[in-house]
Amino acid sequence: MDLFESSSRKRKVIVAVLVLAIAAGIGLLVWRLTDDESEAAPRDTGIGNPGYLCSECGRKFTLPVDALEAWEPDEGIAAVDDTAIGRPHCPLCKARHSGWLMVTCPKCGESYVPPTGMPGAPSGGDEARDVCPKCGTDRAEWFRTHDRK
Repeated sequence: MDLFESSSRKRKVIVAVLVLAIAAGIGLLVWRLTDDESEAAPRDTGIGNPGYLCSECGRKFTLPVDALEAWEPDEGIAAVDDTAIGRPHCPLCKARHSGWLMVTCPKCGESYVPPTGMPGAPSGGDEARDVCPKCGTDRAEWFRTHDRK
């Protein structure tokens, strides 16, 4: 019976990693299609890799592609929390599954965790609007008005 549980858990991890890779690919495609060079965020802000915010130490970090490919989830934590598979370990404080994916403001280049990105976040209404804490840009509105038709 342990053999089947282990195999099932491995399949779940593989499926989760594939879903994350597909989501990242779609996000990159959308970003490339909606990139407006006239008002684009500065290229040196890392808009293509906004990084993560550690929920334990509160610091921002990025991971190179090879580190993400080599990253392995903690099976104990992943068994209890399905969403943990999408959160890498913090290289700064070594906390397990504590990295929350940030987004980058298309106007000023600030990276931040969107309001619906962490547990206990609002699910709808004004509290859930994705607004940059630095410049106040509503990301959804910005992309709507800068859409290439």
